[in-house]
Order: sequence, then structure tokens, then C-alpha cells
Amino acid sequence: MIEIKSIGGFSKKGKRDNNEDYILFKEIGSYENRVIVLCDGMGGHGHGEVASQTVADCVFEFLKCLKKEQFEAQDLQDALDAALTTLTSVDIYDDKKSMGTTLVVVAINRMNILVGHVGDSRCYLFDENGLIKFRTKDHSKVAEAIEAEILTPEEAFVNPHKNLLTRCVISGKNHVMIDVNELKIEDNYRMLLCSDGVTDAIRDKEIEECLIDRDVQGALEIIDSICNEKSKDNYSAILLDFSQSEENHTIIDEKKVSKDTKQENEANCCLACGETNDSSARFCRKCGTELREMDAPPRINIKNRSKGIIMVQLLKKAFPLLFVLIGALLMVGYYKVTNYIEGEKIISEIASQQAKDIYRKQLFDKFIFDLCSSDSTGLKNDSVLRKDTIMSLYNKFCNEQFSK
Repeated sequence: MIEIKSIGGFSKKGKRDNNEDYILFKEIGSYENRVIVLCDGMGGHGHGEVASQTVADCVFEFLKCLKKEQFEAQDLQDALDAALTTLTSVDIYDDKKSMGTTLVVVAINRMNILVGHVGDSRCYLFDENGLIKFRTKDHSKVAEAIEAEILTPEEAFVNPHKNLLTRCVISGKNHVMIDVNELKIEDNYRMLLCSDGVTDAIRDKEIEECLIDRDVQGALEIIDSICNEKSKDNYSAILLDFSQSEENHTIIDEKKVSKDTKQENEANCCLACGETNDSSARFCRKCGTELREMDAPPRINIKNRSKGIIMVQLLKKAFPLLFVLIGALLMVGYYKVTNYIEGEKIISEIASQQAKDIYRKQLFDKFIFDLCSSDSTGLKNDSVLRKDTIMSLYNKFCNEQFSK
């Protein structure tokens, strides 16, 4: 069973002229303590302090008067719908803007907690080590940009438009959807409800640090101190510690499980479509195929079939990995073969070029030898080979041998 060990809170105007935040919770041990509410009135819509108190009081009273042992998500929606009606009726001010507010409401059941919220006031759940287990998602333009991966959380924290809401509790509307989350609570878990005056001044990681090794009052004092210095808005917070004396588990009827398991194991399996049918069925309820005949083999045991199905599923899951592995091996083999062929080709070309060079060198040596040993007395009646004659012979040799 979930119980509150300790609870505390504050609501301060900060650097604003008036406080439009409103918090509501009762003493430990009372029935009313199962409901906790925080609202942040929107001054931009006029008379935010009236809106926040009106909605908070109405939601709180509605849930308290239900006197239910187990709150449901619809109860939180009904409470908000009632608060909307009340807010519209009290908005009698002669101005162009309607009254509005954000809302965070917590309803504590025996084995779980319901958290409903509208707007950018938040609820955090921390484990016994002070680490965040859950945080509500703001109904704001910046939160949508983060989800669309247009902004990072750090960029959103310093964005000048982070307080532009996409949803709020505002007079004149018949219905506003409240987001409800169901949370499981373990022993020594903590919960924090706070307005945007707190989250605009303190990052999530810093909030965690504020809670470490501090009781409720000590943690609230350090949060108050930081917000008093950094926050430019009203700031409010409610912090509570939980104890859980029961394990979250489902009671299982062993007899029923045994009976159901036996029936399942003896069930008929259709060989045509795989549908499982009752043991006494003759025709498949899915495809109409006759399940067995007089001389047909015994029906398939579901346990054995399940093992086969599991093996097939494992093979299906492993197939993509096997395919990738085979592909990688083929690529490596192709790469090695290609490199080998290229290497052999290069070696062949080098050897061929070397052979050509050796052959040409031999021809050149022979040319020089013939040139030097030739009798030049018959050339232009000169006993010495002239330079132009040597160049002419050399060019002729090159044209004949190296142009091939």
C-alpha cells in the first residue's frame, strides 16, 4: 500500500508583482491527502491568480467527493471538465482575454498513482537514489520541437519562446484533454510537482542534485534558494516521500493456470493454417479444414509445436545477421581475389616492361658498338663521324626500335 511519509511545499511570487501560482494538499493521514494539485495561472490571459485557485479548488473537491478507493483516469478528466465549467462561470471580467491556468493533479491509489497534467507545470518521479524515473511532457511549442528533433533539450532550456503553450485550462471551452499517466511506486520513491518558475531556473540534473541526501524540507529550501536568485516568474513546488508496504504483483490462480495449460496442450492444431482449436473440434474455426479423420495420426502436441515455432522465429531473427555475415565474407573474398588479380597483372606488366627494357638496351649497345666500329672513311670523305651524322643515325635507330 502506498503511503506518504513526508510532504511539504511553497508558493512564492518571486520577482513578479503578484503570485498567480496556487498549490493545494492536506495533512498526512487524512483522506483528502490522496489528492494533490498545483496550478500556474497565466497572467497573459488576465486574472491568472483567480484562474489557478478556481481550477485547483474545483478539481480537488470533485475528486474528494467521489470517495473512491481506486481513482481512474476518467475521474481526472471529469474533474477537469467540472473545473472548466466553474472557471467559465467566474470569468465575469470585462476584458478581451480569458482566464487560464496550467494544472498538475496527483491521485494516490493503493498500488499506483495517477498523474494528470495540462500545460507546462510538471510532475517528476524519483527513485530511491534521487534519479528521475518519470517526467510529464510539456504542452508547449518547444516540447514539440524537441520531440521533432529540431531543438535539443539544452537549446530548449534557453529558448525565449519556451513558455508558449499548445494546451491549457482556459475559460470559455467546453472540453480540454488532460494527459494521464499511471505510475508504479516503490519504497522510498519521491515526487515533485512544480510550476515553470522552478524549471525555468533549474535544469533536471540540478533538481536531482537538490534532492540527494536531503529530507523534504531541506530539498525544498535549496530549491527555494536557487529560484529566488534565478527565477523571473512565480515559483511553486510540492515535494513528497512515499513508502510502499506491498509488492506490485498479480495474484495467480494456480488451479486455473494448470487447467488452462492442460487444455492448451491438448488442443488441436490445424495443419493447413496453424490455428489452435478446442480438443473436441473437428473442423478448424479459421479455415474450415477437417482437423482429423478416423485413421489420421494423433493430434500435434502444442508444447512440441511451440518449440518448433520458437526455433523458426529464432532462425527468422538470425537470418538477417547471417545474410550480412555471408555478404561480408563474399566482399572480403572478392576484395582479396581482385587484389590478387590486380597484383598479378601489375607484376606481369612490370616483367614485360623489364624484358622490353633489357631487349632495347641490348639493341642500343649493339647500335653503339656498330657505330663505334664502323669505317667512316667512305662517309663524305671524312675519317671522323660528324655530329650531325651520329644524330641522324641515332634518330633512325630510335624510330625503328622505340616507336613499336
